[in-house]
Amino acid sequence: TTIATAMVKLARIQTKSGRVVIAAQIAATSFQSSNVASDHQLHFVDLSSIASSAKDFIADSKSNIIARANILINNLTSPDAQLSEITKHVIFSRDLQRVLSPLDGAEVSKFICIGMNYVDHCAEQNLEVPTVPLVFSKFGSSIIGPDDGIPLYGPSSTATVNHGGTNASLDEEQIVTSKLDYEVELGIVIGATVPRFTKASDTHKHIAGYTVIHDVSARDLQLEANGGQWLLGKCCDGYAPMGPVITTLDEFCNSDGDADEYAGAGNLHIECRLQQKGTGDFQVVQSSSTSNLVFSTPEIISYLSKFMTLQPGDVIATGTPPGVGCFRKPEPLWLNSGDVVEVEIEGIGVLRNTVVDRIEDNVCSKEEEVKDEDTAKQTPTTTKGPPPSNCTGTSNEQVPKQQRLQNTVCVVTGGARGIGNGIARRLALEGAVTVVLIDMDQGNLDKAASQLEEEVAELVGSRGTTRPT
Repeated sequence: TTIATAMVKLARIQTKSGRVVIAAQIAATSFQSSNVASDHQLHFVDLSSIASSAKDFIADSKSNIIARANILINNLTSPDAQLSEITKHVIFSRDLQRVLSPLDGAEVSKFICIGMNYVDHCAEQNLEVPTVPLVFSKFGSSIIGPDDGIPLYGPSSTATVNHGGTNASLDEEQIVTSKLDYEVELGIVIGATVPRFTKASDTHKHIAGYTVIHDVSARDLQLEANGGQWLLGKCCDGYAPMGPVITTLDEFCNSDGDADEYAGAGNLHIECRLQQKGTGDFQVVQSSSTSNLVFSTPEIISYLSKFMTLQPGDVIATGTPPGVGCFRKPEPLWLNSGDVVEVEIEGIGVLRNTVVDRIEDNVCSKEEEVKDEDTAKQTPTTTKGPPPSNCTGTSNEQVPKQQRLQNTVCVVTGGARGIGNGIARRLALEGAVTVVLIDMDQGNLDKAASQLEEEVAELVGSRGTTRPT
């Protein structure tokens, strides 16, 4: 079999049946068979026959697992692909419940971060460029996935404290921060054990690939509390959105398949966009290139190997470019509930998350029983970190106490299926008087609208209130 590409965009998804799947993200236009409609949707090739988890996939380099995945993808996207094989291995967007973080928090042994690692970020603070990497950490419980809510826990107007680091005991309110900030970062995912004292020139052998990380930061906890230690301002639950995929290192290699001295990350565009609540447009707040990194990805890995052994599944956030909220002029720009942040890196993708007041404002907060479609075994799975906000099922949904969208009209494209349908439901539950669904799938549009209206009416009715939909 001829392999067209050695790159895999590795994702972790949940199907509408509740099954969590390790998959390769592909565009519908990749299919050459007339059995698959060529649209603009992203579909997924089920890789569970090759690896049982994302960590197993990236760690099993000796078995040529990426090549095996590409053979499967190549066969499914060839003109001669049989419909039965496509149906068996491809998860279409209409069957998608949600995209998860590409690595589960429990799979990440070490989550290491590098600060002050962009020349232009140092310049905006009028600080000298570091001579050695500045190292701090997050935890696996900080990790959330695309469209999951970032919990704020901000103080009310009557609160006596501004952040949770003020008192040694619990505050009267559940308060964490009043200075929540954004940071887009390139994430390194380790695929093979990095021995102590590994040379920078050898580190590419140990990189599985790259992902997008949003290094959410509570600046008051980072800079005004905890004795000047950064940890509390960086490690809270939900402070590390990750995804939407891990793009394997092959994508960033040269035509001969070899990694350059920057391990392929020497000149990638990196950007953060913010849509403040109540505004329609996204504002570009960070835009730079990894060519401005002070320490390259090989240099970072080599430096860390002086002190520790890096293991498969370990994640390294490599620092953020200029434009963060705390250094904006004339006033800082803090994140508030309802704000939407998009972070994007060339060759990987876009990661979008919305700031929410509390973790309980998200849905699907209960432990789920996931049924494996192949083995029919019941396997309990627990969501790590804050529960996701983009679940489209109704079993665990609840009506948010705060009706933020009361008396508004919302329009959702792709609203007849998948994530779009879940977003429509969420908008209705948050008080929208009308939710308009637009979808290419006209056949299912009326059915989806009727079903959504019935489900929302049932949930709203459970609170003893009625509201037009």
